[in-house]
Amino acid sequence: MLRNYAMERLKLPETSKMFFTRGFTIPAVMQGKVPVGLINLWRKYWNHRKLPQVNINDFLQHHSCSFGITRSGKSNGCGRLCEELLLKGMRIIVVDYKGEFITLGELPGVRVNVVPIAGRNGKEDAVAFSEGTQSYILNLETITDEVYVPYLLDFFTELWELQRQLKMDANNEGHMIVPVKIFVDEAQHFVGRISAKAMPKDLAIASRNLKGIFKNIAQQGVGLGLPMHFSTQRPTYLEPWIRNQVEVLLLYRQKWENDIEVYLDVIPANGGGFKMRDIRKRSIEMMATGVAIYVGTDGQTLEVQMQKKRTRDLSRTPGWAQQVEAMEATRHGWQKDNPVDMPGAGEEA
Repeated sequence: MLRNYAMERLKLPETSKMFFTRGFTIPAVMQGKVPVGLINLWRKYWNHRKLPQVNINDFLQHHSCSFGITRSGKSNGCGRLCEELLLKGMRIIVVDYKGEFITLGELPGVRVNVVPIAGRNGKEDAVAFSEGTQSYILNLETITDEVYVPYLLDFFTELWELQRQLKMDANNEGHMIVPVKIFVDEAQHFVGRISAKAMPKDLAIASRNLKGIFKNIAQQGVGLGLPMHFSTQRPTYLEPWIRNQVEVLLLYRQKWENDIEVYLDVIPANGGGFKMRDIRKRSIEMMATGVAIYVGTDGQTLEVQMQKKRTRDLSRTPGWAQQVEAMEATRHGWQKDNPVDMPGAGEEA
């Protein structure tokens, strides 16, 4: 009876459907399985009957980032975030470096245009996007940088100018503009700390200009309705100015010393029970697949479990999907007849 009551009381609010906050069940607490830093959150909820929550609107009102090594659940989390925004009627643009987001068009009731950029004009596509109602997935899979860098430069330069004009018109007419979330997957290829010296001269210039337009959007884009989300394995891959502009973070498992130090620097010392002395590098290295530390705009810090995305998983690292399938198989008792490959002891989980 106590468990049923607790489970009923602990239902996540609608704004947090893509997240499961870890450690908030009576059985977990009784069994001593609450992760480090969450016991204070549990006590806060139990005393005040208020469950800490992640508001998806934070991702529309601010720039955001996802960091995490291979098979940490980062790609699944980005996909789930895209799905939630699309299902809420928001428009998105995804720079899909590996072709992992093209299945977003399978969501019922959403309008998504998968754009194979080879042979297309970036400026014309930006105008079509601005005048239309669809979301765009810019599919860069199998496309060389000699092709996608000039295309993206033209697309986002034109989009930037169109959005500035749209903002001016909206101010004159006294109404608000609807934000468009821009997702940049494998962001190190576009705003990374990579030297362009080895590139051909024209490509090096275009690459620097593309980084410049992304920097403009990062510095002023929120006010123009162009919040961005950068996703990459390691925060040290990216230019330092990105971390200065980003206000919402999803930090997945990490193993590199310098990157863990970045995690420790950005997690507030008093946020959500994650005090600096309580966070150990080993705990970040051992985070489960799909688990992330959410750092919000107000210093709110939560450990969250991302739900599996609804659409097909085209990730090159399907560890998250395999683990979910294995758990379901065990639950329903058919794993022996339908084995699911799981990461071995020597592999990254």
